[in-house]
Amino acid sequence: MFGKKTLSQAARRPGGGSTLSMVAATLLMGFTSIAHAESVDIMIDGAGVGMVTSDPTGIECSNDTEGTGTICSLDVDLNGDIELFADPADGSVFDGWSIAGCTTDACSIHVDGPISVTARFEPDMGAPPPFGRGTESRS
Repeated sequence: MFGKKTLSQAARRPGGGSTLSMVAATLLMGFTSIAHAESVDIMIDGAGVGMVTSDPTGIECSNDTEGTGTICSLDVDLNGDIELFADPADGSVFDGWSIAGCTTDACSIHVDGPISVTARFEPDMGAPPPFGRGTESRS
C-alpha cells in the first residue's frame, strides 16, 4: 500500500537527513555569513605629528610631517567594535578625539554605521627643541 505521506516524510532522503532541512540550513548559513561592513574614517589634524593605530589591526595612519588632513579608512563589521590608539611623535602631544566618550589616547568605538573620527596632535610647548634647533649658547 502506498498511503499518504506527510511533507516531512516525502522530503526525507535515503540515508537520513531531510532535503528541506538541508536546503533551509544552507540558506540560513548563506544569509548569516554575509556581513555588512561600515567605514571608519580617521583624520589626523593639528600642527603636531602623530600616529593612530587600531585593534583589530588595519589602521596605521600618520602624518609624518607637520600638517593636517591625513585620512585613513578601515571597513569594520556592522555592530562590531574597534579600538583606536593615538601615539604622538617626539615633540608633539595628543590633544584629543573628535568623538564623545573618548578622553584618553585609547578610544573604543561600537560601529553602528559609518564613523568619522579626528585625532588631534599639537606641538609640545613644554618639550625642549630638537637637537640643532632653538637657541644656541656659546661661551
